[in-house]
Amino acid sequence: MDRKTEVFALAAGAHQKKEYRPVAVAVIQDSCGRYLFVQSVKDLQEWSFPQGGIEVGEDAEEALSRELQEELGIVRSGIARIVYLGNEDMDAESARKDKRGFTRGKRYFFFLVTVQNPSQRFTPQRGEIADYRWVATDEVNQFLATTRATKRLLMLKYLALVSESSMQHGHVHTESHSVYTPE
Repeated sequence: MDRKTEVFALAAGAHQKKEYRPVAVAVIQDSCGRYLFVQSVKDLQEWSFPQGGIEVGEDAEEALSRELQEELGIVRSGIARIVYLGNEDMDAESARKDKRGFTRGKRYFFFLVTVQNPSQRFTPQRGEIADYRWVATDEVNQFLATTRATKRLLMLKYLALVSESSMQHGHVHTESHSVYTPE
């Protein structure tokens, strides 16, 4: 089974089981090594990678492209490269109820995304994104200090993966699957 088919099957399985909601996540890095973070409208202390739900029957890369266009105005032709990094399940906080009926949390599918023109101005969808920022690698820990610990650790794991692979091999190739549980 090729990787795209495998990712599709994992997302479809998540929809079928209704445990972990499948979500496509974009780790966007510019030519200066900075990463793009978006600020949640619902919680201004929460910064994360651009992301969005994968709909039933939708391919994860299609969902990623759709979400990037909806949330930031990045059209598919503006994306130079998409590389699948891996997936992780993260349990929801105990007090948080999912409106879509998923019982355990989210299944994040991480992709490294390279945009054609990283200096372009994005157009955040104000109903979902309050702001966006390019953040240098050495500023990420401080920048994410107010983000929920389990989510911050998950993002840092994938940033380290991208940084390490880029420095050592000039490319990224990995996948993983584990569960992060909130404190």
